[in-house]
Amino acid sequence: MIADMSMAELTIADERTLARDAAGARARKEGLMLDRLVETMRLASFRSYLVATVHSMSAIVPDVLAMAGSDVGSALQRIRPGHRWPGSTMVRKVRRRPQSPPLFRRVAPSPSFANPGTSTYPLTPLVGDAIISEGAPGEWIEASILGDCLEIVLRSDGYELSTHGGTAQLKLAGSLPATVTAACVGRPLAAVVDHPLLRAGGFVIERVAQVAGSTRLSFRVGRVDIEMPWRP
Repeated sequence: MIADMSMAELTIADERTLARDAAGARARKEGLMLDRLVETMRLASFRSYLVATVHSMSAIVPDVLAMAGSDVGSALQRIRPGHRWPGSTMVRKVRRRPQSPPLFRRVAPSPSFANPGTSTYPLTPLVGDAIISEGAPGEWIEASILGDCLEIVLRSDGYELSTHGGTAQLKLAGSLPATVTAACVGRPLAAVVDHPLLRAGGFVIERVAQVAGSTRLSFRVGRVDIEMPWRP
């Protein structure tokens, strides 16, 4: 009788364990489905937001994306909302690259010395971003939505190029003499920096700043209209 009761209790315990395991597996499967549904709905909402709010990009963005074998439409398809969107989001992070290739050409001092000023961008909400290229061919490219504009960051050994609202900043590792930096202001960028991306744009250096051991050149690239790859 005792043996029969023990077997019965064991059977009930096994059945409860099996039922609990099955319920757990079902809950995890349903939870995964809900997470995917929420993510799909969030992405759809995000893209509708972009269609309504983003109308331009810094003009140099397509050229930088082309370096990675990408284009504007493909980059936009890869962009995902910031983790706190649609609430306030963090601003762009800045990373340092220590190496510095010889990008500078020798520049003769100018008789007039302009104030280098500062090239710090205003704080703009980061709406969403995507890494376009990592390490091939030696460059790291990120596309991002900052406020109402599509922007890029290009990082490579010794330099970083970033855009913001029709302006661009080229940060080079290392400092230069004050006479050299002052002579750069007002000069064509292509006469100072040798990079294929910057040779044909007719860009003019507007400001130069020495910040934390780096040299930052600011110049205007302009803004162009952008068309979202999704219907409004």
